[in-house]
Amino acid sequence: MTGDRQGWVKRSLEPGERMGEILFGLIMVLTFTLTAGLSVREGPEGVHELLVAAIGCNIAWGIIDGVFYVMGALFEKRCGRRRARTPRPPPSRASSTRRSAA
Repeated sequence: MTGDRQGWVKRSLEPGERMGEILFGLIMVLTFTLTAGLSVREGPEGVHELLVAAIGCNIAWGIIDGVFYVMGALFEKRCGRRRARTPRPPPSRASSTRRSAA
C-alpha cells in the first residue's frame, strides 16, 4: 500500500510542488505556534492546547489545499477538452496545392 501511495504522489505532484507544499506547511505551523505561544498558558495544558491547535490548523489547511488542487485539476481537464472540441479552420487553398504538387 505504501508503494502505491508513493506512486500516486509522484504522479500527481511535480517535485517543486511537493517541496512547496512541505515548506508552506512548515511556515504555517511555525507562524501559528510562535504566535499562539504568546497567548497560551504555560505547563502541560498549554503544550497540549498548542499541539491540538497546530494539528487542527494543518488539517484545515490540508482540506483547503486539497479542494483547490482538485478544482485546478478539473479546470485544466476542461480546458483540454475544450481545446480538443474547438473546430480548426480548414487548410487554405494555397497549402493544399503545395501538398499536391510535392
